[in-house]
Amino acid sequence: MQLKNVTLELSAKAFQDNSETAMYSVCRKMFTQYRRLTDQADRISIMLWIADGSEILSYSGDLKQTFEWAYHIGCANPIPTENPSNRKLRDTHCFPAKYRDNIELRSYSWLKRLIEIIRETGKEITNSPIRIGAIFDNGPEFAVSDFKFKTHREIAQGHTLYANSFVTCNSVLHADANRYAGFPGGILEGTTLGTFLGVQYKAFARDLNYDYIWLSNGMGFGTETWKTTGVLYDGIEFKQEKAEEAAEELLRFWRDFRTAAPDAVIETRGSNFSAGIEIASDGAPLKEIYRDFNIAPPVNSPWAALNYNSGLELSAWMSHVAELPGDYFPYRFYIHDPWFLNSPWLDRYGRSPWDIYQPLSIARIDQNGQIQTPNSVALLTVDDSYGNLPDQVPDEVIPHLLCALREMPDQTAPLLWLYPFDEYNQRRNLKQTFNEDLFLGEALQQGLPLNTVVSTTNFRKTHCRAEIIIAPVTAVESCMDELIKRDGKLLIYGSPENASKQLSDLLKNDHVRLVQSSVENAGKMREALSFWGWKIDFDAFSLDSPLPRTTLSRHDNAFIYTVFAIDTTIDMYMNTPLGAPILSELSTLLHNGDAIYRPGKCLHTQCRCFVKQQEDSVIFAKIQFPAYPGYIGRLNYSGLKNAEVRFFPPRGAEDTIEAINGSGELYFLSENILPLSWEDTPFGPCVVLKNISGHLNFAW
Repeated sequence: MQLKNVTLELSAKAFQDNSETAMYSVCRKMFTQYRRLTDQADRISIMLWIADGSEILSYSGDLKQTFEWAYHIGCANPIPTENPSNRKLRDTHCFPAKYRDNIELRSYSWLKRLIEIIRETGKEITNSPIRIGAIFDNGPEFAVSDFKFKTHREIAQGHTLYANSFVTCNSVLHADANRYAGFPGGILEGTTLGTFLGVQYKAFARDLNYDYIWLSNGMGFGTETWKTTGVLYDGIEFKQEKAEEAAEELLRFWRDFRTAAPDAVIETRGSNFSAGIEIASDGAPLKEIYRDFNIAPPVNSPWAALNYNSGLELSAWMSHVAELPGDYFPYRFYIHDPWFLNSPWLDRYGRSPWDIYQPLSIARIDQNGQIQTPNSVALLTVDDSYGNLPDQVPDEVIPHLLCALREMPDQTAPLLWLYPFDEYNQRRNLKQTFNEDLFLGEALQQGLPLNTVVSTTNFRKTHCRAEIIIAPVTAVESCMDELIKRDGKLLIYGSPENASKQLSDLLKNDHVRLVQSSVENAGKMREALSFWGWKIDFDAFSLDSPLPRTTLSRHDNAFIYTVFAIDTTIDMYMNTPLGAPILSELSTLLHNGDAIYRPGKCLHTQCRCFVKQQEDSVIFAKIQFPAYPGYIGRLNYSGLKNAEVRFFPPRGAEDTIEAINGSGELYFLSENILPLSWEDTPFGPCVVLKNISGHLNFAW
């Protein structure tokens, strides 16, 4: 479980005054609090949310110059409002409040010294390489920005929060006679934002000793990156004829930035949406960006904590990592918000780790056919809205992170998403691209247990297989020959309009199913799995109840079930071709052959045992102690009634596994060891035992 990187994100609020004493105190606390996590990484990165990136734009080259920093709670460049009520005056989106009294501006020399102290204390406490990251955010929220919203209002062309509230990456600056670090004679009319930001960042990084820049909130991936609309889609119609022009405008930003700062290390946030939606709404040329500009791919969106749309979070992230620009695969978790008054781990998540375990069950299949999992972890942010670093949060979050990292997938999941990254990037059918991606995200919201992805390009290069391949029409048409050759189970989604003859013929096969992509059909993706024996069904109080979201991954030959249930009154009915899944450390009601569970908000556990039996019963699954030298582990199952049992032992235990049918501690040493039969399954070999009643103990 060695990580390439751990990023601790930190705001300027943590430093309650401008003294070196405050710098040392905060840095020592931060590095000590997160030592258990950072010990797992080859390097540690500190991403500094000092302002909003305007400190880069406004930098003149004089370290004595002062700048606005992020000292507000709320939107620092507020949403305009008229005739506010007394109640409205408390809305910090419109009326930001300083997080403490006696705020002073800070100087670039203060920031340079802070960076020196971060490196010094980080090395002292962790003995690891320390990187320092700057940020550039395109929105109005984080710090007062005269540059973005007064001096150069022409670059704020996006309308996400209010009119002209977001900087767009395709902007062009007007002339400006002021001195800037990279433009000592001022800005010439027509200078592109990409050129200006690149030149300024290069000087800023050189003078203050930054190592990389983080482009936030979709910067470089579109113009309206908080919305599904954009220059190509107005919510009604797609402007297919403008797709190449839109892509070229975005590419101009990347070319200009790279020309100005050729050695800059770039990490990215991406938008809240999937690759296909970015392409269809704004023409985002993701393939070219990945191929030509040496960036880190977007992380998972933190928006699932705000709106519980984990289906969109997971589908968007998988779409962005189906192809990678390198081997860097970053995951990000939202623990504190230094700008708006919330600490997601404590309030939005309610200390429930579903947004740790589900994203960290995501896997991709690379060009060699190997499973690749996240190898970098970032925490936004280690300080809260008042600049505090409460011990409770790292104390509670780090154990879950370490557990999830230990149990990341090591083989292909039963369901594999075939994603047409290259085909979507050709921008030939924006409407189809948009509809297919939006539909898949909603299918995950309806409980489809999908968390492994392979691009069509890597699928053709490798011999990867899965029990069921899930693919949009676009991917099927592109990989038709390979899919026919492999002759596996295939669940297709999308529109069959204008389908090729090959696709029409394929749909006649018994092992192929099609679900047409429409909002009302999203739940049918999950329901279609039952045709192949995979059942996930729900009993909810209301048709409007938000359904549990499920991921199903493989680790150490076990099946790892992770469930996020907003509504904890809903019963889940589960079955598989192997039998009903019996989840470890839970009681399972077996009824009509189905396993019935009522999960809490977050359920994360392994399954090694699957049961088929006619009678109803409650089966208890308990992890047992090894008991005697020579044994490593035990699992005990009780409540079986004339059952057919399949058991997947841990890897390496195939030659030592034994099964005993009995009860009581002494039966651990019973001479009545059952003879084992083995069965080859699509998921690997498993032990099969028949006609089992009562207790069944597996030991290895």
